[in-house]
Amino acid sequence: MNRAENRASAWIRPMGPRARGRGHLRLFCFPYAGSGARVFRGWAEALPDDVEVYGIQLPGRDDRLAERPRDDVPELVAELVAALEPCADAPFAFFGHSMGALLCWETARSLWRTHGLLPRHVFVSGCRPLPLVGDRTASGAVAPAPADDASGSRGIAPVPGDDELIEQLRTLGGTPEEILGDAGLMSVVLPAFRGDTTLLARYRHAPGEPLPCPATVFGGDRDPRVAPEELAGWTELFERTPDVCVLPGGHFFLHTQRERLLAEIEARLVRGRAPRHV
Repeated sequence: MNRAENRASAWIRPMGPRARGRGHLRLFCFPYAGSGARVFRGWAEALPDDVEVYGIQLPGRDDRLAERPRDDVPELVAELVAALEPCADAPFAFFGHSMGALLCWETARSLWRTHGLLPRHVFVSGCRPLPLVGDRTASGAVAPAPADDASGSRGIAPVPGDDELIEQLRTLGGTPEEILGDAGLMSVVLPAFRGDTTLLARYRHAPGEPLPCPATVFGGDRDPRVAPEELAGWTELFERTPDVCVLPGGHFFLHTQRERLLAEIEARLVRGRAPRHV
């Protein structure tokens, strides 16, 4: 990854030591809304030594706090592709949870279309099928969908207020009440979460060819945002019917069921290689 280091260092963070030998694989992990690469700490130690784990660090959080949070999917995906393309000189896979699932699928599609690069496997987790993201009429909407303009493009989404964002975090679970009630901490956390929420509200899935790589869809059986029966809707986004794996837990089952989730990921990564170039 030498030629990628300068460009990618801000975006791609190693979560453990780099694998040695010819058989290694890179697993790039996309975080959920409001979070950063740090949510994937400990994954490298739990996966085989020949799997390199990298967390995606988005602008506007942690050590990129001074940067503007992105609120537009095409802009963000273009930046992710520029950072990831030089790093795809070895077999790789993508994992994304919630908003991260949307970003990892869109980034995989863009890498495939523009560079002929295809992940060995795509893992999407805790996310509604992309055609439903931003749909106010179905469960799991994160913000009111903006009105379309005459051209059919997505308009500017309403900016949610602090109270609305805090209530969303409370509904999802995973954030202690003492943190939600700390105005100082919330002033640091909310700008990134607001940008991510706006990004999701503005998003409109553009239909196209399904991805021709293996995929697995993870969900929680008590997720208030994504009903287990909705997960099968991801089928239309992949050429091959993806595995669907429902784990016990709410929206943040990736933490509460981490050991089982990583075991499922490992089992699929060792099933033989898919082509990297199409």
